[in-house]
Amino acid sequence: MSDLRLERLVKRYGSLAAVDGISLSLGEGGFLSLVGPSGCGKTTVLRMVAGLIEPDGGRIYVGGDDVTDVPVHKRNLGLVFQSYALFPHMTVAENVAFGLHRRGVPRADVETRVAKALALVRLDGLAERAPRQLSGGQQQRTALARALVVEPRLLLLDEPFSNLDALLRDEMRIEIKRLQQEVGITTLFVTHDQGEALGMADQVAVMNRGRLEQLAAPRDLYRAPSSAFVAHFIGRANLLRGEVRGRRGEEVTVGLPTGAAVRACGEIGDGRCCVVVRQENVRLVPAATTADNSFAARIVVAAFAGATAQYVVRLDDGTELQVQVPGARADLGPGATVVAEWDATDASVVPDA
Repeated sequence: MSDLRLERLVKRYGSLAAVDGISLSLGEGGFLSLVGPSGCGKTTVLRMVAGLIEPDGGRIYVGGDDVTDVPVHKRNLGLVFQSYALFPHMTVAENVAFGLHRRGVPRADVETRVAKALALVRLDGLAERAPRQLSGGQQQRTALARALVVEPRLLLLDEPFSNLDALLRDEMRIEIKRLQQEVGITTLFVTHDQGEALGMADQVAVMNRGRLEQLAAPRDLYRAPSSAFVAHFIGRANLLRGEVRGRRGEEVTVGLPTGAAVRACGEIGDGRCCVVVRQENVRLVPAATTADNSFAARIVVAAFAGATAQYVVRLDDGTELQVQVPGARADLGPGATVVAEWDATDASVVPDA
């Protein structure tokens, strides 16, 4: 196992900077998710770490060694991509053994290590099957075993769940997290799904237009986004734009364009800002209370989704908020009048981008 360090990594395609000066560190045994919208540069970062793309600037260190100019086959990294890239004419065991044979590992050791890797991913009874005889989840486990069997310094996962259905995707998230913890391998994971990023990683790096927006633990990223982009991309949030009007302790008063005022928490200078209110932090109550952020509203849209229900409510000033409540409490329909409120401690303030 090794740690990973990127220093001012750059990749350009003509005048476009696909990766624009990314610097980050991942400790030995850690699990880091790179997340962001399509085209933000996250896969380009992973492929530069793998050695599949040559950077135009910056350095890549694995275990303290500068591998920026080291060929891909000499970096000893485990790679799992979207397509799994299994050889159709080989059995499961032969696919897993492929990298060991390329490295000249003795045959007796190959058999032992392949058996151990297949047991680790719970495929030891399917060693002689062909890839076409496997389910999508089993194919993914085969690709994972092939990556782990060479005892790589890092494990690199590029959108490994994209070809799986929703139920299998949830199962494989847990499987890979379990394996990563058991093996203790340093893992870099690329995804566009913020739920996967938050649920699997120790640290999450949010990218936007080739740059690093924020790097933090999942809970900190969710509770204290550093920008309106991060707040909007991670989780479900309402963004209320306004201007700072005053401060009281850790709370900030923000005036909205409609003339209303809301209170939120966070450190920010004077001027324009965004108040971030997570959908699940908005309460829908029958009458106004003493809460600072309390507004008369009407239900515009009601959508039941089993465990949760989604509402769109329109305040008297025309502002619309999205609200998420437990499905068991979904007893409101369109046209119902309510009061939408939230605590100042459940709202954060960020600069207006």
